[in-house]
Amino acid sequence: MIEQNWSLHNIRIEADLKGFNGRMVYHIKTDEGEFVAKIRESFYSETEIEKELFIFDFLQSRNFRYAPLLLKCQDGSSFRKMSEGFAYIYHFTKGKEPKPSTDNYRKLGKITALLHQLRGYPYFAKWGVSDVIGHIVFDRSPNLPSKIKGEYLQIAENLSQMKSLPVYLVHSDISLSNSLQTPSGDIVLIDWDGCAINHRVLDVGYPLLQFLSKDLVFDEAAAEAFYTGYFSIQRLTDEELSALFDAALLPALNFIHFGDMNENWARIKWICRHQERLLKMLGKFRNTNAEI
Repeated sequence: MIEQNWSLHNIRIEADLKGFNGRMVYHIKTDEGEFVAKIRESFYSETEIEKELFIFDFLQSRNFRYAPLLLKCQDGSSFRKMSEGFAYIYHFTKGKEPKPSTDNYRKLGKITALLHQLRGYPYFAKWGVSDVIGHIVFDRSPNLPSKIKGEYLQIAENLSQMKSLPVYLVHSDISLSNSLQTPSGDIVLIDWDGCAINHRVLDVGYPLLQFLSKDLVFDEAAAEAFYTGYFSIQRLTDEELSALFDAALLPALNFIHFGDMNENWARIKWICRHQERLLKMLGKFRNTNAEI
């Protein structure tokens, strides 16, 4: 199928990259080079996939060098429909998952800010914050143990819907685990499936829980590196800064069933208990870069 639709020959599967939630993602080698072949689920429409993959053309047109390049089909289209779903291919980035160092977190913060500077992307997120909150309340909570369900719902129902906050182009899954570091030290973001116009605070808040270990130890040095890196390029409004905790809690509540549920719940409660301390810390990081 690949040889029939892409200008690639002598294709060999190098590795199964184990896509999220069972998605088919493969590292392939060909006579023309190395690539990643990915298959998106068949329940998407062709229009949805076309919109999703437009991000690669858009980023390339804006000289954003922190994303892989899409390889077009022979007829210039972005994907091929097959029985398993929609197949597309992008260039393989040689590298490894970045180590969680302050230097790498600072780079990640700056890359996130540079993404938020881009203008002209035409597609808004399919699901808004209120949609996700509804999903949390009506779909996630019924499957929780009764001992945590009440508090879980209380947190979810008090989340800001962020309707008045500004929107920008966001990645929606910012983390070092969704990145590769090249031999030259550059960081390349991968997994652009959820990229769309949305509230930028979602990208800025999402990494907050990544700085909290399983043992509930908060890595302030890593957080400072990411946020000072971000604030050196972009500024959040006071309203956005106030909503940052809700932006962090939104995905944590939504994905509470992924991994160890009790561990996830303990981290959610820790963030809620230490909100005042963390807000003060983030304000300090922002003010450090007030002159920029």
